This record gives sequence, C-alpha cells and structure tokens, in this order.
Amino acid sequence: MDAIDLTRQLVRIPSVNPGYGITPPEFCGETRMAEFLHGTLSRNGFTVQRHEPKPGRPYLVAEKPGRGRGAGAPAVIFCAHLDTVPVCDMTIDPFDPKNDPFLIHGRGSCDDKASIAASAAACADAGDHVPPVVLVYTCDEEFGFTGAEHFMSLPGRAWAGCVVCEPTAGVAILGHKGVYRCVIGAAGRSAHSSTPERGDNAIYRMARIISRLETLAGDIAGRVPHPQLGSGTLCVSIVRGGTAVNSVPSCCEIQIDRRTVPGETAAGAEAELRAALADETGWTVSAPTLDASCICLDARHPFAQTAVAALGLPVGYVSYATDGSAFAPQGIPTIVYGPGNIAQAHTADEYIAVADIRDAVERYRALLRALCG
Repeated sequence: MDAIDLTRQLVRIPSVNPGYGITPPEFCGETRMAEFLHGTLSRNGFTVQRHEPKPGRPYLVAEKPGRGRGAGAPAVIFCAHLDTVPVCDMTIDPFDPKNDPFLIHGRGSCDDKASIAASAAACADAGDHVPPVVLVYTCDEEFGFTGAEHFMSLPGRAWAGCVVCEPTAGVAILGHKGVYRCVIGAAGRSAHSSTPERGDNAIYRMARIISRLETLAGDIAGRVPHPQLGSGTLCVSIVRGGTAVNSVPSCCEIQIDRRTVPGETAAGAEAELRAALADETGWTVSAPTLDASCICLDARHPFAQTAVAALGLPVGYVSYATDGSAFAPQGIPTIVYGPGNIAQAHTADEYIAVADIRDAVERYRALLRALCG
C-alpha cells in the first residue's frame, strides 16, 4: 500500500461534512470514502466492519492481528476521520490533488486524508513483531465526534493505547482542550419597524447578553492557567436574528464555543453562563450541542514514554480538540500525531507535503515495533 498514491485517491473523493449546511449534497457525506476504503483495506489483510451511527453517515473499523511477539497483546487504535470541512471558499479545485511531486493539494489533503493513508500503509506492513491494530476511521469529526463516540459504545476490549492521527507539525501531542457548545436564544415581540415601541427587540436583548458574555470570557481567560493547556476560553461565534428589515425581530440566537481545561466540565460551563446572565430575562440555553472532554496524558505514563521515544518527536499541547476526547475519558492512553501542519487544515489552498506523509508512515511503524519491544 503506497501512502502517497492513497492520499491522492482519497482527495479525489468528496466527503464534506453535511452538518455545515452550505455544501451541495453531491459533495457531502462519508459514504464514498467508506466504500472505497472498505475495499482497499480488505485487500490488504484487514478485517473491516462498517458502522452507521446516523443514517448515511458511516465509519469503518478495520482490524489486523498482531504478529510475532505482538500476537495476543492488547490492541493499538489508530484513529483518523473521513469527513472534511466545506469547500465553498477554496481558491483551488478542492478535489484535484494535482500532479506535483512535492505537495498534494485539495480539501482534506492535510486534514485528515493523509493521516488515513499514512496509518493504513504503516499498519498494513509494519514488520514481524507488532501488536494487533484497529483502524477507526470516523464520521462527523468536524462537527461532533459522532463516529468516535459510537465506537466507544461498542463492546470493550483491552487497549494498549490510541494514536489520533491529525496534523501536528512534527510534535507528539499529549493533551488538548475540550469543547462545550450550546445555543442561547433571546425572545422578543414582533412589530412593524416604523413603530418599534410596539415590539420588543430580541436583538437588543441579545446585545446585552453578548456584552455580559464578553465580560465572562475575560474572566475565564484571566484565571490561573493549567500548566500544559493554559486557560479556558469562551467565544460567541455565530449570531442569527431577525426576518425582515422592516420588522422588529422577535427572536435572536447565538452559538457559544467554550474551550475547557482539566477541572472544567460542560455542567460547570453552563452554570457559569446562567450565573452571568441571571439578571437578564427572556433567554434560554440549549442542551449542549457538543460536549467533548479535554485530554492530558501524563508524560510519565508508560504508553506516553514508549510513544514519544519511538516517534522521536518533541512533546506538545494544543488548544483544538480531536476524536481523542472520546477515548481518553475511557481510560485509554491517548496521544495525537499525524503528518502535516494544522495551520494548513481548513485553508483555501489546503495542501500537505509528500515528505511529511512518508515520514509519518515510518514513525507509525517504529511505534508499533516499540510497543512489542
């Protein structure tokens, strides 16, 4: 299995997450990726299962037994995701990897199709002494970690650890922040805009709410930082309100993105929101639209020590979240490492260096060998 050729083939397959609602349906969903990889992995010695936690949203679990000293050992998870962010703002053809010997272009090339290709190639032929491997190629990572969470609901087994394959710019990531997201709605009363005194402007109410949340965001950022992950954050990221320019708006909603660090929970984040808005009226907070835990693996943990030494990379910590939020809370030692740089993910001209993919294949193989050492 050639990881470079496989990356190019995967880029040609559209797999935009439909949750964003801004991409034509013919480019959306993980089905084509899942079908292609099911055949590819099956031909390369993997036993492949397809799961569908949501209608039309499949993910794959591909297993390969250990060999030599690794036979019968606990399995190692390599997790990457099938879906991508939208393509509407791209300045290049999103599904043309281009005939370039040094770079592979296109949506998902960096995030996360090169990681799929590198992990599959490494595990398909890692040598004679490797533990059992389970490739978990998830759906809906970009929007809600649905595939990873569904996988963790399946019957359990013994796990040696998990490698979340995301672009990390040559760093072994031992921790990242969690995510709590919700929707806050403000209610008003509609009226003709020529007589606004007869209405109750929901946007004005929401403006006061946003101002209070800006103050709360400053308070959160000013707290004593976690030694590795720093301080939590709060961001009002989407505002929607009103229906017509000549009508007083009767409703307005905002979406909140709250990044959490160890010691913070979704319940605690919601309680802070409610306390900050206690003096306001006419608003509601939704159930969490996303509740993903932070991860922070102790650098002294045996899996962390083995992985970092085998990968030969420096240790780091990041603010973004990954599918690792589904694995680490279940007691599975989890690190994040993959080819490419997160700075290129989601960009208008997304690309990845061919050399980064080849390097990742060799580092993954070295990790598998070290786990049987």
